Amino acid sequence: MLLSDAIKKPYRAAKQTAAPSVAVSRVQSPAAPQLPLFAQVRGHEACPTPQEEPGRKGNAARGRALLARMVDAAPPRNPVAGYDPSGDYDALWKQGRAKSLTDMRGYDPNEARGEHTGVVAKLGAWQPNLRYFDLIVLNSSAGKDSAAMLVVMKKLAEAQGVLDRIQVVHADLGGAEHDGVRELFEEQARLLGLPSHVVHREVRGVRKDLLDRFVDNLQDKFLAYPSNQREENALGRLQFTRRMNTDTDSVWVRYAGKQERETIREALLGIGFSEKDGAKGDPTRGSFQLRLAGGFPGFGTRYCTSEFKTAEVSKWTTAFVKAHLSDLGRPARILNVLGLRAYESEKRAGKGYDAKGDDTRVRETREWLPIQTLREQDVWDLIRAGGLPYHPIYDLGFQRLSCRLCPLAGDEDVALAALTYPELTQKITDMEDQYGFKFKEKYGLREIIQRALAKNAGLSSVARVARQSLGRR
Repeated sequence: MLLSDAIKKPYRAAKQTAAPSVAVSRVQSPAAPQLPLFAQVRGHEACPTPQEEPGRKGNAARGRALLARMVDAAPPRNPVAGYDPSGDYDALWKQGRAKSLTDMRGYDPNEARGEHTGVVAKLGAWQPNLRYFDLIVLNSSAGKDSAAMLVVMKKLAEAQGVLDRIQVVHADLGGAEHDGVRELFEEQARLLGLPSHVVHREVRGVRKDLLDRFVDNLQDKFLAYPSNQREENALGRLQFTRRMNTDTDSVWVRYAGKQERETIREALLGIGFSEKDGAKGDPTRGSFQLRLAGGFPGFGTRYCTSEFKTAEVSKWTTAFVKAHLSDLGRPARILNVLGLRAYESEKRAGKGYDAKGDDTRVRETREWLPIQTLREQDVWDLIRAGGLPYHPIYDLGFQRLSCRLCPLAGDEDVALAALTYPELTQKITDMEDQYGFKFKEKYGLREIIQRALAKNAGLSSVARVARQSLGRR
């Protein structure tokens, strides 16, 4: 499907005053205020849902009806003594006799229809009693599923009288994200009246961008532990950098491409260092470790999610608990909420409520997926009912608001992003060339683009419109 070269309609958020149309290709006068990206770019002659006005996907009436059904299904009163949400959910899950919703009887694989029955329908309608939890953390990427989740959770929290326990957190990935994502997140939270927080990864006080992490993981990492000044001097000549683990303990680090691996190893052995087996463990002075390069993120190595999202939100949660919930006389009960849906992947069709696995003496965390069984149309209906704006890339051919170039996305999605963001594409292909890793396990980024264009030559036209719409000529 080809998109028009012209942008003719201004962006409008549901139930919001229309924002002035901004021609992204026109130079603004110095005095003109700069609108955030999600308010700059809206509309074109054809979009993935042409029956709906661009910028206004979904049906508000259907969304309100869905919210009403969810509120009706919510627990009506305070939990009784000894209440354990896991017990109720686990009992239902066992009835499904499968490890995934997609393998259970009653799961409708047709997302356009999405008429789940039996235990799958019951699991989708199940809700924990929100009054049981001291803190409800809503994880938002600012994408469509996160926005729908925010709308749902605000309504459920209002109905159960616990709106004051909600906090919304966004993990900022830096240059890997689409433009305007942070501003969109903050605007969505503001429109819903929810307190918002932005976290990002820092290492020794320095902010880390996900693209920087790519470079680190594409290289071998040598860790050396000198026992005397002579060894320290030798490490300096080998371009190692000293880092302090503690006030008194240090480690010397060097990143290197695969082609340098044996040269550096032999140099360290020649100095007198011994090599310690294994990537981790307690080091000894006069030894070194080698942690092999791991490549770009993959389905088994999603360090982008674990380090830049999960870990940072967990740190924020711990700090919040210590500051505001440390006097309960018991571990604080945390509900960690994500906007994930079973139709997106098999992994996301797993248990929709479970222990997060990072309990401490100060907090116990459970994770819940309140929109897990919903269809994409339901998501757009909820967004429309909530009056929230969404990112323009959804009207420009993109399916998800994840990283601009995500190794876990389908080939056509990767190719569309690569053609839309040529500067980022050049950075990724330079990494591939320099360090010898492919963007995906089997294919490099150039090959992915070629394969996708061979299947759908129209991607070039879609990307051209996206570049123009996003101000990337």
